[in-house]
Amino acid sequence: FALRHCGVLFVRLIPQDSPALHLDPFERPAPQALDPGRSAARGLHPGTDRQFMKRPAGRPAVFVDRDGVINRRLPGDYVRSWDQFRFLPGARAGLRALREAGYLLVVITNQRGIARGLMSEADLAEVHRRMQVELVRAGAGVDAILHCPHDAGAGCGCRKPQPGMLSQALERFAIDVARSWVVGDSLTDLEAGRSVGIRGVLVAPRGAPLPPGVPSAGSLLSAARAIVAGGPRPRGRRTPARRPT
Repeated sequence: FALRHCGVLFVRLIPQDSPALHLDPFERPAPQALDPGRSAARGLHPGTDRQFMKRPAGRPAVFVDRDGVINRRLPGDYVRSWDQFRFLPGARAGLRALREAGYLLVVITNQRGIARGLMSEADLAEVHRRMQVELVRAGAGVDAILHCPHDAGAGCGCRKPQPGMLSQALERFAIDVARSWVVGDSLTDLEAGRSVGIRGVLVAPRGAPLPPGVPSAGSLLSAARAIVAGGPRPRGRRTPARRPT
């Protein structure tokens, strides 16, 4: 596997069709002073150079938040190991539907548990490795996983609602922004997408308070079906409190 450096974005390449994906222990680079004006997202790209070069120009993408969309949140805590990771119902089916419809799939996730010393980069890499193995088995493998390891107030450009992770993905891939979507369970996810001109879908349970005019869905599977069918529509009028992530 190749470890490539793109500024301070670290991309690990993995064969998408590999029957068993393995990652070497994450080799952390030497500490660097954080430039508040520069994004420092880190990421995983499950593909090969050849596959990347063959991607058609202008491919639509769906940027998917992880916690609360793909897997269950742990109230008051972080998913620190695979033992704590639980796929939400319909998450794998939703990603598979998007992949079969031709969408590039990019996971974008804030993981400030790293900055707080509650887990390491290696811990997160192992969770994502195991997650990708299960997704590939379900025909729902993602194309990239980008994470922000910084705490709130660190001044980085990659922590949502800042758009750094999306911007780096747009630099890496040929993406048709007008046909792309962000799917998240927080308004911060949608704000990040809006900053780069990408529409958003808020994942929220039926009956939950919703902001006016914001497309929403009850699950990733519902959001995927709506996106494939032409796009979700707003279904709420009340504005929820913005959740810190």
